[in-house]
Amino acid sequence: MVTIKDIAREADVSPSTVSRVLSNKKDFFNPATAAKVRKIAKKLGYRKNTLAANLVKKKNNIIVVVISSVETNFSDQIIKGIQSEAQGIGYDIMYMYTHTTNEEEHKHILETLISRQISGILFVSVILEKENITLLDAAKIPYIFVSIKPDNEHMVIGSDDQEIGYLATKYLINLGHKIIGLAGVDAYPYAGFSRIKGYQRALDEFGIEANEKYIFYGDYSYNSGSQAIKYYHENFSSLTGIVAASDSCATGILNYAYDHKIKIPEEYSIITIDGTNLCNITRPRLTSVTQNFRKMGSLGVRKLIKLMEGKVNTKNKSIFVPVKIDVRSSTARLTR
Repeated sequence: MVTIKDIAREADVSPSTVSRVLSNKKDFFNPATAAKVRKIAKKLGYRKNTLAANLVKKKNNIIVVVISSVETNFSDQIIKGIQSEAQGIGYDIMYMYTHTTNEEEHKHILETLISRQISGILFVSVILEKENITLLDAAKIPYIFVSIKPDNEHMVIGSDDQEIGYLATKYLINLGHKIIGLAGVDAYPYAGFSRIKGYQRALDEFGIEANEKYIFYGDYSYNSGSQAIKYYHENFSSLTGIVAASDSCATGILNYAYDHKIKIPEEYSIITIDGTNLCNITRPRLTSVTQNFRKMGSLGVRKLIKLMEGKVNTKNKSIFVPVKIDVRSSTARLTR
């Protein structure tokens, strides 16, 4: 690795002069010396050791994105939004994966990050317990939640999950479906709990009984979907509509249906939540309540930068990014 001393030796100047030139400090050298040093640095392929520089400053220009490792693909577009927004802002982005609600694992991650004195954290679909939030607050590291949040006191940049559950269910009701399953949703009081409330609200609005037995709990994964349709097909002959908790879950439903000669949408109309690229590569293509994940990632970076600069407060200022229904071929009007 090329060092400042290597450049100083070839330029016949002191290492401190090289350091000042490459740090763009003024009034310590003449323009000719600066041009010579920069030319030699480029020729030798010098790259600044940002880690060493940050250790001197006692602070890293790093934003850490802590992402849920749940088996869905929703985070791909969030990451693209983060990367797009982060370009050119002078911060490096580091990614870490964890379970959504593993308190001990979260504590270990936070203690590691605090010891490295990073600039800020984006939690993507990760829920922190109160004890870990207290730990983070004490370290005075700015942070924002993206997609879901732990309580009503913290900022989240995401979608209105109750509205998502409501819109998906209402769409199937308007197609004539009355016995509707909600598949693969989790039982935690965050996104899953809100989507269940939206599902129940839509049923109640149309005078349809909300029966707990039509909710198949899971973890948003492919396996949750395949298990859900097996459960519905074996137990409820009158069920004709399914709201899938994620696109991965919906893909599990479709593949199980294909393997067992269950016709979609003739036997079951399926609407999925997320609207990722999976919706267009399945057969049939999936009708979806589509979330703008890329915008969530972009807004997350913008708000975190403002928070780090002391220009915004995270208390009770959640931002809900609008959703839309994209109609494809996995849903149809009920004819029986």
